[in-house]
Amino acid sequence: MTNLTNNPEVLKKPVGVLLGFGIFLMPLIFVWFTLQKGRSALAKTVAFVWLAVWVIFVGANDHKPNTTATLTSTSATTQPSKSSGNILDKIANKEMAKIENKVAEDAVTQYQIAERNGTKIDICVQAGMVSAAWLQAKNEQEYANWKAVQTQKCKAAGMPSM
Repeated sequence: MTNLTNNPEVLKKPVGVLLGFGIFLMPLIFVWFTLQKGRSALAKTVAFVWLAVWVIFVGANDHKPNTTATLTSTSATTQPSKSSGNILDKIANKEMAKIENKVAEDAVTQYQIAERNGTKIDICVQAGMVSAAWLQAKNEQEYANWKAVQTQKCKAAGMPSM
């Protein structure tokens, strides 16, 4: 009978850096690689304990109420709700507000081009696009302003009021 500890084919495979990062970042996928022949019982135990902890935290985060951005009445910036303790949610909300405002500003630029070069119908349609963009950005004041512009420009184009 051969001694297994001296057999080079049965030596333990170390958990490499890439596998370690994989287990840390996406344990649901990478933890199973520790079940390969030659991995130590400690590596398997640590990996599966981390998977359990990860599942508990991910599961707990799935049941939190959705955080929504609220608009202040004086500006077009959004603030995350107070129930949000996650820094990534705050950053995402802030970046999303910037994107929505940029889209609305681009719509204003397109309206100005239509106003200089387009027909009355074009101007009416673009004013509607701008008001919709400000609505998407959750900026009530700009939405109301552009809705009034839309009404005026569509009336000038002979469009029936809605």
